[in-house]
Amino acid sequence: MISSMGFLDLDPVATFQLGAVAAIAVLLFLLIMSFISRSKVFCQYLHHM
Repeated sequence: MISSMGFLDLDPVATFQLGAVAAIAVLLFLLIMSFISRSKVFCQYLHHM
């Protein structure tokens, strides 16, 4: 019954892939957030000029 559900059978490779995907997603999120905040600061800097 459980073996028919493949995603519950987590072998080390699937766990590693899941962790890698999660790490990449977090890195992309941080990159986008830093880019957005930096562009806001840049716009404020241009406003003050």
